[in-house]
Amino acid sequence: MTPATIVLGQSTAVVGSVSPVGLTGRVVVQRGVHGRWSDRAASMVAADGSFRISIRPSQAGIYALRVRSNGGSVVSPVVYVRVKPSFAMFADRWGGRGNVLDIDSAGHGHLDFWVCHGWTTGCGGGPFDTDRVKVDFQLSTLAQGVGTGTVTGYVSLFGTGPYAVGQSVTVRYGRDRQHLLVTAGGRAIPPPPESQYLCRPLAWACGA
Repeated sequence: MTPATIVLGQSTAVVGSVSPVGLTGRVVVQRGVHGRWSDRAASMVAADGSFRISIRPSQAGIYALRVRSNGGSVVSPVVYVRVKPSFAMFADRWGGRGNVLDIDSAGHGHLDFWVCHGWTTGCGGGPFDTDRVKVDFQLSTLAQGVGTGTVTGYVSLFGTGPYAVGQSVTVRYGRDRQHLLVTAGGRAIPPPPESQYLCRPLAWACGA
C-alpha cells in the first residue's frame, strides 16, 4: 500500500507485480469484510508484470485488501490500510482577543491563549497574574459533528493549571456555526469568558 495510512477523502494505491510475467493480464483488488471478499477495483497488468490500482475509501476504519488474478485462481497476501477521519470541517485558524487556535484536516490542534487570574481597579487598573497557556491536541474520532481526542502537549508560564497531557478533548461548533467550542478534561479552553472568542475569521475584535 502506498501509503498505508490516509485521511478520509484521500486516495491510496495497491502496487505489485505478477510473477511469472504473463500469468494474468488483469488484476482485481478485493476488500474483505467479516470473511467475505468483494471486488472493488481492477487494472490491466503492464508488459513488465507490474500493476498499480488506486482506491479511495468511502469511510474511516481499517481496510483489509488483497489482489486476485483475473480468473480468481491466484490471490495475494492480505494488506491493510488505515483510513483516519477527516477533520476538514474544523480546519482553519480561529481566534480573537489574543487567543489563537489552529486545527488542520488531520486533527492536529494548537491553542495559544492568555488567562487573567485577577484585575486591579482604580487609576492604572488592569490584569495581573496573567498566564500564557499553550495546549496541543490530536483528534482521533468524529461522530455527530463532535471531534474527540487527547491533549498531547501543555505549557504554562506558571507551570501549573487544569490541563494535562492525556486528558480527553472535544471540539464542536457553537450554535451560530461561527464559533468553536473546545474542552479538555471537561473544562472549556480557553476558560470563560475568553472561550467565546474562538471564532472565524481570526481578528482581535472577533466576538466582541
